[in-house]
Amino acid sequence: MSPIVKLSFAVFSIIAGLFPAGLLSKPLNKQDVQITQAWVRPTVKGQMGTGGFMSLTSTKGAILLGFKSPVAQSAQLHEMAMVGDVMQMREVPQLALPAKQTVSLAPGGHHLMLIGLKKTLNKGELIPLEIKFKSADGRVFEQTIEIPVSSSQP
Repeated sequence: MSPIVKLSFAVFSIIAGLFPAGLLSKPLNKQDVQITQAWVRPTVKGQMGTGGFMSLTSTKGAILLGFKSPVAQSAQLHEMAMVGDVMQMREVPQLALPAKQTVSLAPGGHHLMLIGLKKTLNKGELIPLEIKFKSADGRVFEQTIEIPVSSSQP
């Protein structure tokens, strides 16, 4: 073995020893939240906002902190709630995802709002969406998905 290969192996071994087992081999928390049945409502020309929906299941428990998408100026977590006898929609800062329980973002409840759309969203296209979470142990991580534009849940 050449001296360079021996040195490289030694440096790697030292660095790998500084981290807990498996930390270098897989990304942190990327699969702690499973995202299914995701979709965003299509829009018409000039429409500035639309809703998005999905089911989220966390293996260890997490908190949904927010969204980001290049197709909108803002992507927010909203909820619909009855206040007296009036249905109101408002932004909420976060949503708990209890361990091994599916939490639905659905019409009439918690949902994604894309505000200040930069383009018309046409049925059948996929749009990128970055979702920000906090894990049960306090680490913040992001997951990026492509979400279909559809008139109904896939």
